[in-house]
Amino acid sequence: MRKNLLLLSCLGIGVACQPSSPSSSQESTEPILTNTTAIPQGFELLSETWGDLNKDGVEEWVRIYNTDSVGDFGRERELHIFEKNYVEGNWDLLYYAKKVVLPDAHGGIMGDPFGELSVENGAVVLRQQGGSRYKWSYIHRFRYQAEKWQLIGTTIETGAPCEMWEHFDYNLSTGKIIYTKELENCETDPTTSVESREELFHKLPSLPQMDGFYPGDNEVALRDTLSFYF
Repeated sequence: MRKNLLLLSCLGIGVACQPSSPSSSQESTEPILTNTTAIPQGFELLSETWGDLNKDGVEEWVRIYNTDSVGDFGRERELHIFEKNYVEGNWDLLYYAKKVVLPDAHGGIMGDPFGELSVENGAVVLRQQGGSRYKWSYIHRFRYQAEKWQLIGTTIETGAPCEMWEHFDYNLSTGKIIYTKELENCETDPTTSVESREELFHKLPSLPQMDGFYPGDNEVALRDTLSFYF
């Protein structure tokens, strides 16, 4: 990850759940539940993958779209999850999430922060990153449980090349955090050395849900001199 971060950028993350029906007061930009995977008008396909997300032995289909909405940090995105409809012979939209995939200019001077979409161990996994001199990298893992798509784990790495890196591996289900701090001197060999490693705990009252979750906008304060955003 260290080498990859040097290329990244920053601004100085069956039955399946159904989204709530849009209210009459909402604008028409809300995606409509339908049994087709046609790309919504004005949207563009950014990434897609398949995997069994609800443990029924059948793969779901996950897509990320560039939408037709542009905000302060560029073109906004949505993540859609589909399930195979064997009666109709096509796919049903089960769930969609806004904000969880960062806009295309949120990566700062190095550009698009989107890294990768994958399905791993039954979870939707998003990798995003950004930075100028100070760099950040997020991995967020979402799983369908308790009839919700919830954030169960995240890995964060922040720092500056040839100076220092901080790494937080946060299991939100248990509250366990493994924190590692490394010093990096690019003029020596080896270039990095582990300064400290700690096991900490921070249990949230409830797990964040995928829809509306904005990566990097959620703070965990462990003590006066140690905190991180996920």
